[in-house]
Amino acid sequence: APNNERARTGFVRRVMTSALPSGAVVGISTFVSYLLTYPGRDGTAVEQTQASTAALITLLIGALWVLAVVARPYQWWRVGLVATSVVGYLVIFSLPLAREKFMLDPSDVTATGIAVLIGMLAAVLIEASWWIQGRLLGEPRLLWR
Repeated sequence: APNNERARTGFVRRVMTSALPSGAVVGISTFVSYLLTYPGRDGTAVEQTQASTAALITLLIGALWVLAVVARPYQWWRVGLVATSVVGYLVIFSLPLAREKFMLDPSDVTATGIAVLIGMLAAVLIEASWWIQGRLLGEPRLLWR
């Protein structure tokens, strides 16, 4: 997108103070989701697929929230970008052909519920980190332009 702002020093610091906490939250939450839903080596192939699907759901929720934070301050096209991502993820999980091709099985309500809860917790942590980062760096946080 066009950007008329003047370049400021500290680009790498600003990027790292955002990317590292968000990446850690997404990575750890995805791993925890997988660990909580993984049946172990003795689990069936279906149970292992459901655990992998749960981990992916958690990853997608966290990654979507990172996108929503990075897209701020919102403008109509940025909201459209985030909405398009949501629709794309829903399509992948809705179409039987896509579920088959990507080896997804969200049918275990418990595993999917755990994944969504952990993903929502990740979103809350990413959101909090964005506000805290703004405070620490002395940068005002704007939701809309």
